[in-house]
Amino acid sequence: MRIKLQLSVILILSLVSFNIFPQEYIVKFQNEGYKETGSWLSGAGIGYENTPPRWSNTELSTVTWTPKLRKSGLYEISVWIPSHPSNDKQTLFLIGHEGTIDRKSVNMSAPTGWVTLGEYSFNADGTEFVKTLVNGSLVRVNTVKFTLVKETKANSLQPMDAFLFPEPKNTDLKEITPVDGFEITGSWMMSALKGPLKKEPFTIVSRKVGSTALWNPKLYAQAEIEVYVYQVYSPFGNDDPEAFYEIVHHGKRDSVKLDFTKKNMGWVYLGKYDFAGEGKEYVKLIKRTPNVSTRAGAVRFDILNSKENATIRVWESIYVNANDVKPVMKIINAYNFKDLENHPQREAFGIMVKRNIVKSNSSDNFGVSNKVTKREFLDYLNKLISIPYPKQINLESLTDINFIISLLANALKSSPKNLEWLDKTFKYSKNITQQQAIDALNKTIFVDELQTYKSKNLTKLEVTLILKKFAEHFIWTGPPVNQQWSLTFQDEFDGNQLNWDVWDSQNGPSHHILSSRWKENVSVTDGLLKLVTKREQRGGQEWTSAHVGVKKDVFKQAYGYWEARYKYAEASGLNQAFWMNGFYDGNKGQRAFEIDINEGHYPEFINATLHTGKNNQGVQESIGKKYATGLDLSKDFHVYALEWTPEELIFYFDGVEIDRKPVCNAHLPVWPFFSTAVINWAGPLKDSMSGKSMDVDWVRIYQKK
Repeated sequence: MRIKLQLSVILILSLVSFNIFPQEYIVKFQNEGYKETGSWLSGAGIGYENTPPRWSNTELSTVTWTPKLRKSGLYEISVWIPSHPSNDKQTLFLIGHEGTIDRKSVNMSAPTGWVTLGEYSFNADGTEFVKTLVNGSLVRVNTVKFTLVKETKANSLQPMDAFLFPEPKNTDLKEITPVDGFEITGSWMMSALKGPLKKEPFTIVSRKVGSTALWNPKLYAQAEIEVYVYQVYSPFGNDDPEAFYEIVHHGKRDSVKLDFTKKNMGWVYLGKYDFAGEGKEYVKLIKRTPNVSTRAGAVRFDILNSKENATIRVWESIYVNANDVKPVMKIINAYNFKDLENHPQREAFGIMVKRNIVKSNSSDNFGVSNKVTKREFLDYLNKLISIPYPKQINLESLTDINFIISLLANALKSSPKNLEWLDKTFKYSKNITQQQAIDALNKTIFVDELQTYKSKNLTKLEVTLILKKFAEHFIWTGPPVNQQWSLTFQDEFDGNQLNWDVWDSQNGPSHHILSSRWKENVSVTDGLLKLVTKREQRGGQEWTSAHVGVKKDVFKQAYGYWEARYKYAEASGLNQAFWMNGFYDGNKGQRAFEIDINEGHYPEFINATLHTGKNNQGVQESIGKKYATGLDLSKDFHVYALEWTPEELIFYFDGVEIDRKPVCNAHLPVWPFFSTAVINWAGPLKDSMSGKSMDVDWVRIYQKK
């Protein structure tokens, strides 16, 4: 019996030494050897051994699995599929082994379980890996398994470097500030692939046929100009083989096709063209090829010397870059809270988490129904504004509405914000009494709403909405607190009609847009100024909209802090503007200008623009930026503001700075306007736009003391 046992042990050991039993190396989420780049979240699906699947739809986000292999040899590579119907059916995996990279695409919407990538030889030198890359579709991953099939000697190749995204050579990087003049239509997204400009390094990508990108450097030089585009390429190998460019110049329209599948990264010559110097000539990329990634980056315009054999061949190089659509908040895709998946207040929670006021329970659960203690409420409030802590505070559930009102009143008393808009007696917040602060909360109909929570345990859902409303009315509004300001104009739009002694309305056709604008399209109800759009034949146009402005003999001002709180109409094809303009003043010899604090386009876009008027050639010049908020701006009110100084224009969205521009020629006193206009560059025109309104809660203007 003893001899049989010894023989069994010897047999088992011999089987192991000859690798009859497979050796497996498993790397999963949160293990050593697992690494993410870009944006990843935990989400739905069945992960290996119930570890959470990770998902992303941000282009070029990556997950890398680097195993600690003990032996060189032939390995079978398997990936775990956390099945989901929206998963990418062509998820790309890169297998880095023996100094080379192989590619394998996998249908990640297949049934949950292991799927084999194939067998590959590994040196087991610690640098080899499996990597997945996101290509704009939803990728959901979890675990990779490396199974030793056959032990072999290590290959003599040098250990491979970790896979890198292609980047510009150092000689290409430019300390250049690109000029404004970039526009897009259709669907584009930001990419991690870098272009040649250090100050604006990233590029954009589209997979939607018909999308366009346009570079207009607003050149006023009548000269020959050489045009170059900067080529980037993706490790996916799915770039556009026929990127179609139009060059519009001197009344002509030329076209060039470029093959971006060639890996010659850098500046690519589009040709030499004569420009008339009208400021309207441009380069336009039109996406035509389906099922590939069409990329847009920097375009360079080299203005040539008109003399032959001149020492200086290029007078100046002008750069326009393709990342002008800047993110402001990006709430919707930033969180994957299961308990907020279809919640009507999802954006509100996202904003409060994004601004670090309220914390979520985890990366995939907000905790909307969790009970909140007094201490937690105070901690949240102190993220908005620092206030003295009460002497005694406990961890009881939050049920005392008077406790909340008292804390909010204390916060108002401590606030350095200018509160003159409440009442002229509220000159400085430091002079407010407790009762005045409570009256201020009452003025916003805030205390009455709080009474609905009386005698109940408040949840995180309710507390988040209370704090957001308090922040919107008292913390995220008003001019910066590092200066003293006086309120010079306000309208809260109370009552049942607009004060026509203060305001005036356009009443007739508008031939520069697709709608005539009439006084009948303006109303005041429930404390809101409503600018209504209608589908109706009037003034020789098929649509009507609204345009109101303060009478210049009632109020006008140069500089200061200008702000308004309003909600977009739920309508594409509509320009929704808060703006002012300075007309030509012959005595001062200044050109007309226009400041668009926001020309909003449903659903998410802010356009902050300074129009500096006509140049010497009679062409309008502008400095503008377009911002993507990631929010549906028709679902809630937001504050759009401008700090205007003799030196610069500073634009704000809900109290957050989003842009700065030089003041240029904008120095004349002006007055505020609110306008809606049906246009064909703000989205498709639909009959559903009829009856929709842009709703303005208030407008306030301050001047520095």
